[in-house]
Amino acid sequence: MSTYDKDQPAIERGRRLGDFLVEGQRRRLARGVGVAPLAAAQKMLIALGDSWFAYWPRGDVLDVLERKHHYNVDSRARAGCTLAEMIFEVPPGDQIPDPDETAQGEQLKWLTARIQGLTPEEKSSLKAILLSGGGNDVVGDKQTLKSLVHPAAEGHAQPVKEEMLVKLVDGRLRELLTVMLSAITTVSVASVGRKVPILLHGYDYPVPDGRGVFLNVWLKPGLVELGYNVLDDRKKILKTLIDRLNMMQIALLQNPEFQHVLHANLRGTLSTLDADYQEFWQNELHPTIPTGFELVADKVAAKIPA
Repeated sequence: MSTYDKDQPAIERGRRLGDFLVEGQRRRLARGVGVAPLAAAQKMLIALGDSWFAYWPRGDVLDVLERKHHYNVDSRARAGCTLAEMIFEVPPGDQIPDPDETAQGEQLKWLTARIQGLTPEEKSSLKAILLSGGGNDVVGDKQTLKSLVHPAAEGHAQPVKEEMLVKLVDGRLRELLTVMLSAITTVSVASVGRKVPILLHGYDYPVPDGRGVFLNVWLKPGLVELGYNVLDDRKKILKTLIDRLNMMQIALLQNPEFQHVLHANLRGTLSTLDADYQEFWQNELHPTIPTGFELVADKVAAKIPA
């Protein structure tokens, strides 16, 4: 069985989920529950995601795409959201369930309503659907991050556990992403009449230096508990995780089902050098405003189809 054959059950689950979403929105419209149309624009984007698309204060990737690149962007991205939460109302355990009419997450339901509420002119101006997801599934909580890394005292040449990368990134996260991409594709074909390009990214290499937001620190505490007290050692661990996430995304997009899905490689965009990284990283997980987010948004903009 090829790798792409293994993706097929998740592709089918995504299609069924998309069908449920489209039918559910059709029934809501029949009851007179619709959405307001977006403002007319030559270049329109719709976005789902996490804090890279919904960072406080204004100045995140989507804000730069609007301000600098002149896109009209509509989004339901939410800071801290995992990919599982975008897809399912109640994030599943290890086994990803078959979809039903009550299982859809808020962001996918919103996307369906938004697309079906577009006018013909707006549908033709829709350039892409942007997706920022997966980061919180890997490093969003301390226990998940710690489960991926050997204790420093064990002296492993590679601190990151390969078996856990296979399970979490190549397994669960790939399956979730497959369901998500298949569902979005099904909704766009049913509502717009074409496979709207989908653009996703895999973040950049963060610096786990202990800087957080409102006392929320994501990376350093768990790694220090495992014995990684040197910043450069922690950087190497996060580089391994981000590389694996991007590798998984790129490999999945070789599936013929996803020829309309694009990947923005953001790795190496923001400096991680001790001398200047704080000019580009606001904290452990987020670029600075405006410098960091603008550099990231420029790379995203370069991948959006004309």
